[in-house]
Amino acid sequence: MEIAPTEQTKPGEVSQYGSFVIQAILDDMGLSLSDEEKEAVVNDDKKTVPKKEDAAPEPKKKGYANDMYSGMNSMMKNFKKEYRATVDTWTEEYNNVLAQWAIAKKQYKKEEQALSDATFDMDEVVEEPQVPPAKPITFAEDPLASMKPGDFYVIPNAMDVEIRNQKMRGTCAAFTGIRAVETVLAQHPQFGPLQLDLSEQHFYWLSKPDCFDKQCNASEHSEGSYFDTGFINSNKLNTAGPLRQEQYCPYVPFPNKKNLTYSPLANQCMNDSVGLFQVSEFNPVLPFDSIVSELAQNRPIAAGFTLTNSYKKTTGVVRANDPLNATEAKGEHVAGHAMLLIGFIKLPESMQAEEGRYCAIMANSWGAGYGVGGYACLTESWMEQNRFKFQKDPSRSLMSSVSKVTLLKG
Repeated sequence: MEIAPTEQTKPGEVSQYGSFVIQAILDDMGLSLSDEEKEAVVNDDKKTVPKKEDAAPEPKKKGYANDMYSGMNSMMKNFKKEYRATVDTWTEEYNNVLAQWAIAKKQYKKEEQALSDATFDMDEVVEEPQVPPAKPITFAEDPLASMKPGDFYVIPNAMDVEIRNQKMRGTCAAFTGIRAVETVLAQHPQFGPLQLDLSEQHFYWLSKPDCFDKQCNASEHSEGSYFDTGFINSNKLNTAGPLRQEQYCPYVPFPNKKNLTYSPLANQCMNDSVGLFQVSEFNPVLPFDSIVSELAQNRPIAAGFTLTNSYKKTTGVVRANDPLNATEAKGEHVAGHAMLLIGFIKLPESMQAEEGRYCAIMANSWGAGYGVGGYACLTESWMEQNRFKFQKDPSRSLMSSVSKVTLLKG
């Protein structure tokens, strides 16, 4: 069974939790969701109540016009009260989530340096494309053209996939690759939470073929990996390749410098019967200017960037022109890190001269204490400055969108 991204939806559609993430990012731009958008996400999260049949109209009485006017006034007052209550409910729940993120952020600050140290030199693990670059989808009209500052587009249900934490291992590309597959699956209601929790442990092993049959140590091998290799091997290897659920191959959060991939993987993980999904189509080394069009087609983009202080310490928007970046002792470009792009926001006009037209909404693998609930928005200028470019064609980047996943068994 082949599973592809769904058709493009309208901008501004997101779950209630997703609206909290968007609001926090917009806060960092000096913008806000409208009351109507807040009301919409609250109502969408409520269970549908069967509509009652309309009662037969009563006979008109004397003074009917006045009674109708009075009734309309009463109805409008009640409507305004319900509307206000809905927005107040959103605000209350948003504040509760902010409090939870604040607790998670304290833990993130303790781990921030260790997480940064777990990044890697991309040149050591990234090769020239192993498959021909795909021709990106283009639109007759630029998706950003009809959007106002603060308008956003998020791949449907992309924020329903739980934010995870790679901890102190250099496994960001594995977390990114797995989340890309989970984001394609999340667009289809038939794939429940169990199938939206696939194994990063297995995908990391899958992405390091040199370590299939031996225990690779950190002194001779880079701890980093390449998500494209994992995508290819999920399809290439007959029984060991298909992606597993987390329950069969759980992630080990502790680094093992003597055996980076924990090879051989546990028997339960390598059981032929537990392989479930293959990445049957992906589009590697995308041109930088195709980011918005790929995301608008609901294709999640696995991407690699070098890091800056503005990335590590972001409160929502990761800017190119941020005073934090001037404090980097050894320059801005410090190490390689992989992450998943799942949507975009049009930037305010006041930011566009320095930061570009949009920022790409990004899901990280550093836990919910990073950014806003584990998410941030990378400005166009920041991405251009920090993207990993291929030497043979600098217009192309270490970015791959996933466009088709195959389910091997029901």
